[in-house]
Amino acid sequence: MKIIGLLSLLTVSVFACDLTKIKDGMASCDSLGSADAKCNDRACHKALHYLVDEDTIKCYVSLGLGPASDLNKYVDLDKYCHDE
Repeated sequence: MKIIGLLSLLTVSVFACDLTKIKDGMASCDSLGSADAKCNDRACHKALHYLVDEDTIKCYVSLGLGPASDLNKYVDLDKYCHDE
């Protein structure tokens, strides 16, 4: 039981609110043209997984970058890339 609790604590504490990572992730996708190009680009695809994460969205808002809805285009793109 103590190990599971410790692992849960470690999992939660790994996330860091990172302005640079958010902006770089957005830029890696925004610099590409089509949705297919974005899906096929390794850096953009990796960034999407970060940008659609609930903790990242909360971080975006808490940093005063804008409302959570600003990231909807990345959520939609992630769904498109994964045929959802």
